[in-house]
Amino acid sequence: RPASVLEWKSQRLKRSLKSSLAAEAAAMESGRDVGFHIGVFLSELLHFDFRASQSDGHTLVAVRPSTDCRSLYDTLIKQTMSTSEKRVQISFAAIRENTASSGGDNSVRWVPTAHQLADALTKRDFKLFKIMAEFCMNPEACLIQQLSKSDKANETSETDA
Repeated sequence: RPASVLEWKSQRLKRSLKSSLAAEAAAMESGRDVGFHIGVFLSELLHFDFRASQSDGHTLVAVRPSTDCRSLYDTLIKQTMSTSEKRVQISFAAIRENTASSGGDNSVRWVPTAHQLADALTKRDFKLFKIMAEFCMNPEACLIQQLSKSDKANETSETDA
């Protein structure tokens, strides 16, 4: 699907955290707020009858948070709290609740680090730069795993057997 980078930010978090999982959750929560704002803006822009003031926290443009932090993804998907840090538990709950209420499918996407385009914006690596340059020339993205034709054929033959 066609894609575009609408917002990008690299910053220090405003509070100190005890673990990298806590930092990832705080960053996603912050990003989720920005994503919701963009979703509301695009909903008003693209749908004449949409009114943000009457939206009840929903948008017509789904916002799907993505992370390359597998432990954050696993924690959010399995709906259990894997940490004793109370503030992080609140962040997990907020991310789940906000994702569900924004018109999304209540899920966070995991993106393998090798496919995390934003890394090219903060790390000096020619390979990452090349991947980002290719994305800029052909801006398409897929947030779900798609099977290749050979994978689909193998899956069908295994089902028939």
